[in-house]
Amino acid sequence: MTGCSELEWRESLSQTACNPDNLEELLESRLFGVTRRSLAEDLKTLAELGCLKKGDRSQYDNVQTWPVGLIARSPAFTTSQGAMTFNFLQPDLAAIAENLSQELGGYPRFFLQVEYVVPKMTLDAIDDWQEQLKQLWQQHPIPPVLLTYNSAKLERMVECVIYPVCIYYVQRAVYLVGLGRNPQGEVNWYNYRCDRIKNLESLPWTDPRIPQPLILHYRNQTLPTPDYIQDQMAQGWGFDFYQPNLLMLLRFDPRHHRRYIEETERHETFEAISYKQAQQLIKKQASPGECQELLKILNQRSETDAYYQAFYREGDPNVLMRLNAWRPYVEVFLPWKLRERMVGDVRQEWGFYGD
Repeated sequence: MTGCSELEWRESLSQTACNPDNLEELLESRLFGVTRRSLAEDLKTLAELGCLKKGDRSQYDNVQTWPVGLIARSPAFTTSQGAMTFNFLQPDLAAIAENLSQELGGYPRFFLQVEYVVPKMTLDAIDDWQEQLKQLWQQHPIPPVLLTYNSAKLERMVECVIYPVCIYYVQRAVYLVGLGRNPQGEVNWYNYRCDRIKNLESLPWTDPRIPQPLILHYRNQTLPTPDYIQDQMAQGWGFDFYQPNLLMLLRFDPRHHRRYIEETERHETFEAISYKQAQQLIKKQASPGECQELLKILNQRSETDAYYQAFYREGDPNVLMRLNAWRPYVEVFLPWKLRERMVGDVRQEWGFYGD
């Protein structure tokens, strides 16, 4: 059925996660000795690869023609049709993901470790939300949803009616990005951490709880797509793309800059500028009182220090944590409000360690 002999098939397993040493044991084991969820996902994957045909009522039928290049892990069987594709915003991650699936010399040699703060007990629920959203995103039209959400900011459970657009993994957790009535009761964009979602229910477009701006988008066929979110995030540093976009001016210690900042990618708008350009930005962006104070401070700094400008999303926690991680080798000049926040954080921290 695969178009290759049994010997070729067995040899091809050396290039997969399956260990040929226990192949006979695996072949003797129960074929579908797995959980309902993993079996369902395996059947979907086989259908996506063209090995099964999706029928009615979640049934699957045999295909008439076996897909070319299915056994495509060893060099002898590799074809372009059998290559898997990965949808990453960072192009190098596709190559990393492909390498992660390989064993070399009998061992996996590529590992990926990411910060993930989501409790393990909530992983099944997150899988359920993603599966439910996957089904909704295949409907036409895509329906809005009612979220029962445990808001960390409000410290209570709230109900939010939103139009779900896409899912992002950012820094430490998985987020659902949606437009609608957010936890504060405003009709706006919001990033909902999936492990804080307690219930997700699809709604018909006739439901009276749907905010009027969403109804207008639906009637005008202007409901947002993931392209809008990516475009907004390219304009400002931070995941909270719906927050105001502000200009940031930073100064780095030159030694720290050479080691950790120079020739690195932070954001499309993160770029090095000269000392004179920093002066001009302060004169242009700061109020008269702030301008005088900031220029006085800048005159005490060296022209050989490293100066950078960037646009960032006001209050974005990931940007704030990055700035705190750079302390004490970075100084914020603009905006003044952010500089004052950094000053307050340093004073509070000094209260822990100062005499």
